[in-house]
Amino acid sequence: MTRVFDLRGGRSYRDQKTLFRGASPYWGRQILKDKDSFILDVNSNVAYPVNSAAVAGNIRAAQRRIPHLLLQVALNRAGSLRSLGTLRLGGELHHVITFVDANGAQIALYFNARSNLLTKYETLGDDPILGDALGETIFADYRDAGGVKIPFRIILKYAGELISDQTYSEVRINTRPSDKLFAMPLDVTQGPEILGPTSASLRRLADDVYFVNGINSGDVWFYSQMVVVFKDYVLVVEAPLSNDISKTVIAKIESVAPGKPIKYLIPTHYHTDHIGGVREYIAKGATIVTTPGNQRFIEQIVGKQHSIRPDSLSSNPRAPTIEVFKDRRVFKDEQHEIQLYNIGPSPHADEIVVVYVPKEKILFVSDLMMTRMVEPFTPQTVTEKDFVEKLRGLNLQVESIANGHGWVGSMKAFEESLKRSSQ
Repeated sequence: MTRVFDLRGGRSYRDQKTLFRGASPYWGRQILKDKDSFILDVNSNVAYPVNSAAVAGNIRAAQRRIPHLLLQVALNRAGSLRSLGTLRLGGELHHVITFVDANGAQIALYFNARSNLLTKYETLGDDPILGDALGETIFADYRDAGGVKIPFRIILKYAGELISDQTYSEVRINTRPSDKLFAMPLDVTQGPEILGPTSASLRRLADDVYFVNGINSGDVWFYSQMVVVFKDYVLVVEAPLSNDISKTVIAKIESVAPGKPIKYLIPTHYHTDHIGGVREYIAKGATIVTTPGNQRFIEQIVGKQHSIRPDSLSSNPRAPTIEVFKDRRVFKDEQHEIQLYNIGPSPHADEIVVVYVPKEKILFVSDLMMTRMVEPFTPQTVTEKDFVEKLRGLNLQVESIANGHGWVGSMKAFEESLKRSSQ
């Protein structure tokens, strides 16, 4: 990763390469500035414009990786500063001071009593999965960079778990970055806007079968669900991201299936971005249909405390109804049939479900193949190879793929991309 903060110009640049579980490559370039902010998916050469209302908040969040800029924020909020005294952290005495930022969040600052350097800051907030959760940013290995002491190591923890441990190989001060660094390339494909207000719409795939068009979260990630309206009830696949998003989607479902209860929710796998809104469906009385390894996790999610930002389940607690299947589960009435298959273990998750609609030959898939919004498909990964082998073993007649990351495509296009990548 390379980061550039242009403080005088109010701009930031981030170039990041990584591999997600299953060896799925990501190379993204984030450009935030006063006008025309965007995120470039370098692998697919697609640029996603950033909603203007989100720019300032994202710049502030990025700048909190630099202690000096965080302390400037605290200084500007001097009226909210409070001392909590001293305590020992890592065997050393620390002064602890809190302040409230412009958004109302309380931040605790930990200063080493010997060096007076900021070694950590904490925030407390609500997490859809974990409930009341403490976020920690730890600054370590301070070194001189251009006459300024900079932490060369930054550790992020969330709810006690290690999120990342990054060490800078080089830090330079006052480089006067060129305008070209922040310019959009001329030959890119334009993608949909991201980081705007949450909205959801239903796309009809077949009679009583709907696709929730991609809801954006984070860089270039879009999240979708499948909704099937049976004669007496509604079945929903996935509960991505948050309970607020679940509320939005449930309202859309009620508009196309008035009076019918959401009886079943099927998460494809346990990753929090695909199950983060499960509590809202439980509050609605839905039965969670999942594979054996996820049952305990869902029970833990229900048991978490949400005192900072109570949700529907906090207001009206109820025990979850969980139905477990190991390999295959079928839902059927006079009009529709839905088949669930657990095709794990996969390089992405030990247990992962695909959902097949045989009459319409539609397969719903999350994280087993390309997750971008724009074709052509990316090169074949270990996860995609595994998925194709599992799919062949099921012998399903698939014509369309509804992807949990925001798009609907043809099986033919996917097969052609696999042929190209193997040549």
